[in-house]
Amino acid sequence: MRRTKSQVLILMLFALMVGFNQSAHAQGTYDPADKTYIIGDGQMKIEMSQAFWKQVFINNSINLGSIGSASLRSQSWRFPIVAGAIDRVQVIGEINTAGGLFLQKEIPGVGTIRVTVVSLSIDLTESPAVLTGLMIFSDNYQTTNTGSSFSRLKIANLTLPPSMAPPIKEEAFKTIYKQDIVASMHPDMAGFLNLVFNTTNFSEGNSIGSISFFLVGVPSREHVVEDFIFRY
Repeated sequence: MRRTKSQVLILMLFALMVGFNQSAHAQGTYDPADKTYIIGDGQMKIEMSQAFWKQVFINNSINLGSIGSASLRSQSWRFPIVAGAIDRVQVIGEINTAGGLFLQKEIPGVGTIRVTVVSLSIDLTESPAVLTGLMIFSDNYQTTNTGSSFSRLKIANLTLPPSMAPPIKEEAFKTIYKQDIVASMHPDMAGFLNLVFNTTNFSEGNSIGSISFFLVGVPSREHVVEDFIFRY
């Protein structure tokens, strides 16, 4: 059952309140019988670093924005998490989001160059972990309006915080909250942006910022009921 955005936010607030009331040595639980954490809902936030903000806006005059169910406020992008799964012992899996973002630049005599990135995903099967997204490119957005699909690219290499050391533990209401995931630009993304925006300002390792996510797991009983309905 899909939850509304308000329900997810309320659940996030309750889970965080309970977590803050727990003692440091008792925070989180891990049940060996529940090794795989299946994701039902949640939210991912990308907090852009000042360096990235300056690089994009001041050095390159590129405008940023959000599309669909994502949002951009100040220097923070927020994306609804819609699916995924994590092996909590090996810390591998995927966290998949909806909505997207865009980078856009007006070039006199050429038109509007726009890169749209949708279906962002934290891929924990890679080493190091990466943030990926499906790229859509238009060299004259105001005329063609859509553009053409490029491919799924690795956007950033991710440095995971100590709190994601195995096994990953659950908080109240079968939730997981992690923050301080450091994102640095992947060479594939740097090369792509340099190519489409005709610049050399993007480089491997450029600070993008930090990522946090709040996950709401699917209760085990839902697995059983849904499997029964599907089979019979």
